[in-house]
Amino acid sequence: MAARQQAVAGERTALQQSGLAARDPDAYRQRAFELSVAGYFANPERAHDLTPFRVMGRVQQSVWESLADYDIRPQLSNIHCPALVVHGRQDPVPIASSEDVTWELGAELVAIDDCGHVPYVEQPAALFTAVDRFLDATEADP
Repeated sequence: MAARQQAVAGERTALQQSGLAARDPDAYRQRAFELSVAGYFANPERAHDLTPFRVMGRVQQSVWESLADYDIRPQLSNIHCPALVVHGRQDPVPIASSEDVTWELGAELVAIDDCGHVPYVEQPAALFTAVDRFLDATEADP
């Protein structure tokens, strides 16, 4: 993880010094986006395959501040329906969070290898196989 962060930091510095912002602002924005999300991928190069989206720093900070210490996990045990939790093994979000949610929901956890936070980009076959299997099993339940 640290090596991945160092590589991305180096690429950010190179991008800032490249002059691309002046030559091709659209390409610069695309690359800056890729580098902003690269740490969420097992293979940072796959960030190129993610459709860009905009995160407003002020809005994100407001949301985190409004949540404070709120923890939804104790209420999850009140939900009674089939559930599937999917987590990439290389996700920077600790798998323990998905394990907690899985336990509270009485759900199934699928951990996907060679995958970060975006399984539909990095490992779509593994993700959709797990989802299809879950849905098939759920349909079979009375």
